[in-house]
Amino acid sequence: NQAKQQAGPCAEALATLATSSSDHVVRTTAAVLLRRSISELWPGATPPVQSSIKHTLLSSIRSEANSNLRKKTCDIVASLAIMCIPKNEWPELLPSMFELAKSPNPQERESSLYVLSQVIESVTEQIDPHLPLL
Repeated sequence: NQAKQQAGPCAEALATLATSSSDHVVRTTAAVLLRRSISELWPGATPPVQSSIKHTLLSSIRSEANSNLRKKTCDIVASLAIMCIPKNEWPELLPSMFELAKSPNPQERESSLYVLSQVIESVTEQIDPHLPLL
């Protein structure tokens, strides 16, 4: 399929559309497509593209005003975390989530706890060292 042949650019384009399009429908659709296809696209993306996508998603959790879109971004982050954390490919994610969990902003706290609730069973070993931060 064409998307797998251009996995990195496809994933990056979907992440960009999901987090920065001015059209709400485009953002929603891109977020759903990215979440559904991330496990197939991720291995084909280069490390710089992967890093860019992770940064874009984490930034969006903090900046997204629309709660529906923020939750969709959290779903993508959770799907990605389940793939990356066990391989130590996203070491900054858990500290970022724990930082957000202590934020004075209720939307950031909610987003953090939502992501953690989605990944907890898959990454228990990796979360244990971070528990004192809470």
